[in-house]
Amino acid sequence: APTPPPAAAGKPITPIGSGAAPVVVDASKIKVSESADGAGRPATVVAPDAAALADALAKAAKQDNHGAAPVVYIAFDGKPGQTVRFELPLSALKDAAAGMLVSLQTADGEYSLPLSVLDFAAIAKQLGAPAVDITLQIAIDPAGDDLNSRIKKSAATIGASPLGGAIGFSMSAAAGGKTVELNEFGSTYVSRTLVVTGIQNGDHATVALYDPQTGTFSFVPALFAKQADGTVKASFKRTGNSIYTVLTADKSFADLSGHWAKSDVELLASKLVVNGAAAGKFAPNGSITRAEFAALLVRSLGLAPDASAAAFSDVAAGDWHAGAVGAAVKAKLAEGFSDGSFKPNDTISRQQMAVMIGRAMTFAQGSAASSAASSLDGFKDKAGIAGWARVSVAQAVDAGILTGMTADSFAPEAKASRAQAAVMLKRFMQQEGLIG
Repeated sequence: APTPPPAAAGKPITPIGSGAAPVVVDASKIKVSESADGAGRPATVVAPDAAALADALAKAAKQDNHGAAPVVYIAFDGKPGQTVRFELPLSALKDAAAGMLVSLQTADGEYSLPLSVLDFAAIAKQLGAPAVDITLQIAIDPAGDDLNSRIKKSAATIGASPLGGAIGFSMSAAAGGKTVELNEFGSTYVSRTLVVTGIQNGDHATVALYDPQTGTFSFVPALFAKQADGTVKASFKRTGNSIYTVLTADKSFADLSGHWAKSDVELLASKLVVNGAAAGKFAPNGSITRAEFAALLVRSLGLAPDASAAAFSDVAAGDWHAGAVGAAVKAKLAEGFSDGSFKPNDTISRQQMAVMIGRAMTFAQGSAASSAASSLDGFKDKAGIAGWARVSVAQAVDAGILTGMTADSFAPEAKASRAQAAVMLKRFMQQEGLIG
């Protein structure tokens, strides 16, 4: 096959929203070649020279980045639909400044890699090789016709339609013929971008993770923005790699006609965050349990279920909520009781909800949010707010996520309805940039 034109030739980089001045790896120092992926399909390999990449990283770190994370860009000027594998020498990355990002861009999408997710020592140990011999491989892989067809059929079963083709993002490290996958990043969000066709905005669209083993979808936090050239880009973040697509769906529930929470509930349902209680109904005035609210928060953050972390006497591995409870505990959104139980089926109180929302805010922000207890001064019943919940209630009130049951009453022990929980969740998600 003929060798493609040099990487980045004629293709301007797309800033990723950082306030840092862009630093681009010298295109003349990037080797572009044809190869194949693991399934034997053609792939374009984009491999910057180690010294050139190290120089760009050093330059980005030294300049004035206006308080933002320094960013180095590598852009490939290819055609849409092309599988592109970026091969970065680990030796050039391991000594980079803290907080550094590397933005890898193709015609189909962008992968913004925070170098902080790379455990260089662990990678070297797994491969049994020094960093100088290790290559970091990051693939941006548009799905083929067969996979896109399967996704379309799966989407139809939930009343949704895909907008354009799906894209897989993956990362691995290789040395001496050995490869290790690097697709889970703990509690660190990794940002990616997809080019979306067929919409003017993201009001009725959502980025979804597609599981080819089960044919199911799950919500991924994303913001949609129209570009100067008229295209719409979805910028999404998740703590792992996978196959992603953009879906559009309009969900409605018969029992929400005229209800004050109708628009918020149906928005979250269209984004695959909330589900109905029965066929075509939401049961807005029904109660919500600890397990159900944990599941909502886990979904809103785009976290993967993890039943193994749900080590409670009253949560069995086969329970519908085991994965959500485990993920919530793993992310430190929730915890059990001193007797070893989780009480998944207990209805959740407003102050318990506030604590879980406060912890979710900390997870989304990467650091603890602060607030003053004076935020509670307007509530006559503030003395009834438990000490363990006081800071979280103040945080949620300050952020506008929770309000009083009346103008001067918080009602900490009151039970929230499904509609109230959905509205709180939507406010939280918008506050943290998980939806627009």
